[in-house]
Parts: sequence; structure tokens; C-alpha cells
Amino acid sequence: MHISFTPAAAVPVDTRTARVHEEGWQSWSPSGSYALGAAPHRPTNDNRATVCHRPGRTVPAGAFQGEGLLALDPGDGSPVRLWAAPDPLHEVPSIRLTVAGGVAEVAADGPVKEWTGTGLQSVLAEWADSLALPAPRPAPTVWCSWHAYFTAVTEDDVHENLRAMDTLDLPIDVVQIDDGPQRALGDWLTLSDGFRSRQGVADTIRARGRRAGIWTAPFLVAPASELAARHPDWLVRDPDGGPLHAG
Repeated sequence: MHISFTPAAAVPVDTRTARVHEEGWQSWSPSGSYALGAAPHRPTNDNRATVCHRPGRTVPAGAFQGEGLLALDPGDGSPVRLWAAPDPLHEVPSIRLTVAGGVAEVAADGPVKEWTGTGLQSVLAEWADSLALPAPRPAPTVWCSWHAYFTAVTEDDVHENLRAMDTLDLPIDVVQIDDGPQRALGDWLTLSDGFRSRQGVADTIRARGRRAGIWTAPFLVAPASELAARHPDWLVRDPDGGPLHAG
């Protein structure tokens, strides 16, 4: 599918000090600010492109690209400029920036609106304030098993941490069990050897006045799982017929 990009701006830059902020496509996409000579994060293979980046928007070599938002600090003392979707709830353009002869050329494959200001962070904040979305509800305080145990978490680990939360009087609202209670990715209802009862753990969490949370990845299936053996026709495969790995 051919994507057409329309010029949006041409901005003189100091190539030694200018910086570009790229916004990612979703929560697994890299976002960040880069010097013009830096190499931004890009997919290392087709699987990473599928999992972490916007489909159909391969970035050409030597270009920067933001999804729905891209900002430029020209580095010469002139205002920071930011281009973003006028209505991000309905259309999210890809916005590209290339540099030639000391001029940054900005183009997009959909409508963009421009903001200007002083400092990248300030302009990003002004853009966020301009969205005028309803204020988000307060975020809950969460304990998540992933950050201490990764996939090796057990039911006993959860109970130990629940006792510690009570002993230390920690204001934790949600106790989330991450990757680990299931036998394999895809076999979500079959417990691993480290868990005795999913319902029992949830009941204990609630009995201590906290909310129970659990992680699942409904579109990930381990090649050695029972689901893969029983329903191979459900799986997306690579061109050679093998399992398509996310990593």
C-alpha cells in the first residue's frame, strides 16, 4: 500500500544542537528525543515491527518519524515547533522529518496542526493541555509481580507480599499477578506448578481490602502449549510454516 506524504514545513536548523522528538504508535513503541545525527530505535526484524510499530509505516533510512506527533527544537534559539493530529480521536497521521542542507523538511500523510513555544518539554505540555480531554481519574497504587519475579512468580510469593503490605501498612490498592500463573502462554486456565487456586488468591487479596488484578495476553500462544497442539489452525505462521514468535 502506497502512503503519500504532503510537505508541512521547512525549518532551518543548527545540525549540531537541534533535537527531534518522535512519538511512538502504542505502548510498546519507542518514543524519545534525538540529536539529528543519532540513530532512533527501529525494528530489528519483521516480528518486532509487527509487535511494536505501526503497520505499513516503515521509516526510510535517515528520517525521523512520529505517529500523531513530532516536535523539533531547531537548536538555533528559534522557537520549538510541534506538529500533531488536529483530532487524534479520529485520525493519527505519520509525520516525517528529514534534513538536507541545514533545513528540516517535515511532511505528513494526513492533516497536522502546529504548535510553537520554548523548550521541548514545555511545548509537549502545551500540546497535551490543548487536547482538553476530561481529567483522568486518579491512578490506583499497584503492586505487580512482574517487576520482582518475572515469570517465576508463585502463589506463595503473592501471599508473602500481601503480608508485607499489611505489616508495613502500604497504601496499595491493586495487587496484580503478572505472567506466571498459567502453564503456558495460551493455556490461561491451566495453572502452573507454582499456583494452587487462582480463585483462592483473588479471595485472599480481596479479604485484605485490596483489588485483585491479573495479566493476560490473549493473542500470544506458546508453540509448546496445549492450545497450539489442539488448534494449530488458530495460529499465525511465518512464510515457512513455522510459529511466528513475538521476540
